[in-house]
Amino acid sequence: MNRKGFKKAILLLLSLVTIVWAFEKAFASPPNFDFNIQSHHLIIQIDPSQHLLKAEDRLEINIKWGRLQSLSFLLNPKLKITRIVDQRTGQPLHWSETPFSSHARRLDISLQKIEEPHLLSISYEGPIYDPIVKERGLRFVRGDQTSGLISSEGVYLSSATHWYPNRPDSMARFEVEATIPEPFRIVTQGELVSENLKDGTWSSKWVNGLPAESLTLVAGKYSVKRREVEGIKISIYFFPEDDRFSKIFLNAADEYLKTYSDLLGPYPYKKFDIVQNFFSSGYGIPTFTLLAPETIRQGKEFLRPGALDHEVVHSWWGHFVNVKPGTGNWVEALTTYCTNYYYKELKIGKEVARKHRQEVVQKYAIQVPSSKDYPLRRFEGKDTELDGQIGYGKGSMVFHMLRRVVGKDLFFATLRQFAKQYGGKQASWEDIKKIFEEASGKRLDWFFSQWLDRSGGPQLKLENPKVQTTSNGYLVSGEVVQEGDVYQLSLPIEVDDGLLKRRLFLEISKRRSPFSMEVPKTPLKLTLDPDAQLFRKLYPEEIIPGLNALLEDPEKIFIISDQGDEESRKIYFELAKMAKDQKGGEILSVREVTEEKLRNASVMLLGESWKTPIISKLISNLPKPINHKEGSFFVKGNRVDERDESLLLTFPNPLHPGKWVTIYFGRSASSLARARYIFFYGWDSYMLFKNGKPIKRGNFSTVQSFASYDFLK
Repeated sequence: MNRKGFKKAILLLLSLVTIVWAFEKAFASPPNFDFNIQSHHLIIQIDPSQHLLKAEDRLEINIKWGRLQSLSFLLNPKLKITRIVDQRTGQPLHWSETPFSSHARRLDISLQKIEEPHLLSISYEGPIYDPIVKERGLRFVRGDQTSGLISSEGVYLSSATHWYPNRPDSMARFEVEATIPEPFRIVTQGELVSENLKDGTWSSKWVNGLPAESLTLVAGKYSVKRREVEGIKISIYFFPEDDRFSKIFLNAADEYLKTYSDLLGPYPYKKFDIVQNFFSSGYGIPTFTLLAPETIRQGKEFLRPGALDHEVVHSWWGHFVNVKPGTGNWVEALTTYCTNYYYKELKIGKEVARKHRQEVVQKYAIQVPSSKDYPLRRFEGKDTELDGQIGYGKGSMVFHMLRRVVGKDLFFATLRQFAKQYGGKQASWEDIKKIFEEASGKRLDWFFSQWLDRSGGPQLKLENPKVQTTSNGYLVSGEVVQEGDVYQLSLPIEVDDGLLKRRLFLEISKRRSPFSMEVPKTPLKLTLDPDAQLFRKLYPEEIIPGLNALLEDPEKIFIISDQGDEESRKIYFELAKMAKDQKGGEILSVREVTEEKLRNASVMLLGESWKTPIISKLISNLPKPINHKEGSFFVKGNRVDERDESLLLTFPNPLHPGKWVTIYFGRSASSLARARYIFFYGWDSYMLFKNGKPIKRGNFSTVQSFASYDFLK
């Protein structure tokens, strides 16, 4: 064979090898996940300067059924296996590797014989470094994104890192022995049973006696503060420059743990840590929470209901009791109900709680269009604002309505039983239904079916309101109409005579439900569900004006003023560009505006663009308590200070009902401080800022209400 022929033969052989490899890959044996991991005992060394992890995982495994010839695990593709040993015999085991995903490969270990439990030791090492991708939104902030990294700034290893061999959906106990050079300190799940510094290296041992779905480990250059409260060890791991915030976070954690232990039953763990991350995050992890630097620096502002306490309550819902895979995420709904909502009712007052319920319904109406809505049972996690309104907002209201069905005392007693019965296990919506049926003695199929398996909610309208004189006073009557899907509801109806408010509870389950109520005095107003106890789908006319309503309108324009200093105009343009990039729309100068454009869109006026004659007609009749005269705005009779105040307000577009007008302006760099944060205040109709901080806020009336009737009109 000549040289040319030999070369052709080699190329042919290589092609055949490639084909065989591709064939084998395409028809690779399926993974063997039919086993349970009882425990991981991880012995690890971390070198931040080299991005390096060196580890041994000693696993205790139970085979589910049959006689498996191999076991499959997932592991980060950057981590190289150095040795796998059967711990009973000391014999090395063979393994093979197969690509699985961008962040994991499949590790198949051949077994010599089956013994229960099976004991394996897997040794591996390699770099972990997935650079952080910063993510920012107008008002929905996911935090910075990384699958995991070991760096000179800090260490973050989560389930997404695949930094230890694991089986999908596994529940296991974890023990960790870890070393890292000073000044780094390690924090992970479970109780810290020992920690010491020797020859410039920190060694620590952590034990988590309760099964968990995964293990997260972090490290940073921390200053540590500790306190013990009723047997629970609270630790604060903050960077030295932010150590001044440690005390208020210790106090807050102390108060939250006591409050929720009384409400939900004993705290399930032996410790709770508040840990500062080196990138933007807000994670709840069994036995600790990982917060962004900017979050810590908010201090007391962050300690409002629904922030730190939300992460504390995940200790019960999400960590102690886990979601059963594939059955829908109930955890965020229940956690949100206990914290974002119920803490307000418990500690602040009924009026604040009522406003919260109203806001849930309003936010849903604005951010969940019917075309993108989906049933609550399908919610898995929050990737968008829409997901948040369904899984967190509507979900929390479902638990509120369940509380109304079974009664407050029984509701929380059942939650305590739920935690006790399912602690260390996985639970589904069906398990929640079952335990509430057993506790109440009521069949609840109808309740869970209508709220979990349908998208949206009931759409209620008051029709044919009447008043008739009787021998005892007045008879108020009317009909409740349900448009769309028909729900079974216990609907509060209120009659207000100016002195007293009387109510009846109307049980409805039909398209049209008549009602009547006798009252002694002349009725002034009739209202369906006056305290917003029910989740419902609003009509567009019932939406309260706010910046977020404008942003969700697909037809909108942003008008930039040509007046003011260059720095201010730059701020306005950046705000408009942020909004346009994420929510669509068109950016115009005042010279490009036509009356046709103003008539056909929602309009955001940035700076003093209203001074143009064609635009000024939009502000000729502002809703109270806002006034505009002689080129200045007034809030409740007080002129907006030109030096350090800015104003944000939204109201219906007078040229096009159903559209909105938003104004945002200030006349100095000081007044426009923190301008990008206006998107977080978009639920209010007006907001007055001083040096970028809100000092006054309020809401305008809706265009129309279909759930109330004023007899005086």
